[in-house]
Amino acid sequence: MKYSELAEMGAGFWNLSVNFSVSPFTNIRNHMSFIRLNSGKFLVVDTCVFSEEAKREIDDLTDNGALIEAVVGTHPYHTGE
Repeated sequence: MKYSELAEMGAGFWNLSVNFSVSPFTNIRNHMSFIRLNSGKFLVVDTCVFSEEAKREIDDLTDNGALIEAVVGTHPYHTGE
């Protein structure tokens, strides 16, 4: 399936990039990545706040989250706080 929010960067690797403003004048963007493991499950690297359309695409990719093996947040900017 072709997605509008998730970008397939290579075989088994998708990235979601979203706006993330640190001030009214600075948008540094934020992202999360989905890596398909040999088992067919996914490792999610980082998290971000995303749209309903992105959620639908993530749900489609990961069988409503059932295929997510682990989530690794690498720093506080990916907590959504």
